[in-house]
Amino acid sequence: MANFDEDIKRITDEIMQDGTIEKVLREKVEKGFLEAIDSAFRWGKLKEAIENRVEEILVPYVEAYDMSAYIIKLDTVLTDIVNQTSLQDNARILENFQNLMIEPGIEFVTLEDIFEEYKKYVSRNMETLGRTIEYDDEPYYEPIGVTAEIVKEDERPWSSFKHAVLELAVDEEEQQEKLNFSIRLSRWESVYEKKGYDLVYDVAPSIRGMRRLDDFEIYILRLARAGVRLLDDMLYDDDSVIAENKPEPTYE
Repeated sequence: MANFDEDIKRITDEIMQDGTIEKVLREKVEKGFLEAIDSAFRWGKLKEAIENRVEEILVPYVEAYDMSAYIIKLDTVLTDIVNQTSLQDNARILENFQNLMIEPGIEFVTLEDIFEEYKKYVSRNMETLGRTIEYDDEPYYEPIGVTAEIVKEDERPWSSFKHAVLELAVDEEEQQEKLNFSIRLSRWESVYEKKGYDLVYDVAPSIRGMRRLDDFEIYILRLARAGVRLLDDMLYDDDSVIAENKPEPTYE
């Protein structure tokens, strides 16, 4: 036991003389200073002093800075519209801008809601040249079959995002390129997340592009930009659509 006591005394004496204690104390003091400074920058008088000083310097600078180069002026936009488009195009562009800015005023939309708007789009835009004419009380073009379906993509176990596609389609191949739509859907899978999917529909923002947008595309864009979510309680629907354009009656 005496030897053990002597070893402790010897080791202690060595530590005191070789600078180990000084090194430990230096590290602790440095750490204390860093923590104190970090704390001072996060709250307290030092934080308030720095914020006040920054405001004193930056506010006058920002107020005096000419930011005109970063502002898109309305007169420039209107001039571009006039110079790049015809009068008829101007009316369509302004109408689309106006419709795009209307708030939907809803939180959710159903598959049936979107399908009804899509059927109106098909009715306005389906090709009728050479199409069979049918008769009831008055002549009309042969209806075209339409479908709406939410197609869920395979789940990735490592991802918290769930993806799907809203497919809006006609059943005649020769008209599909013109009339079909695929709208991407996504959602964050969480017990706290709202039900339904976010609509993802991107259109390049250009003056020339705005005049080509149909009312249905404006409708989808408005829903997407307002964060309206598509419910997936219903995954499929189908129907038939008659062209808005009516054939001229013929009498024999």
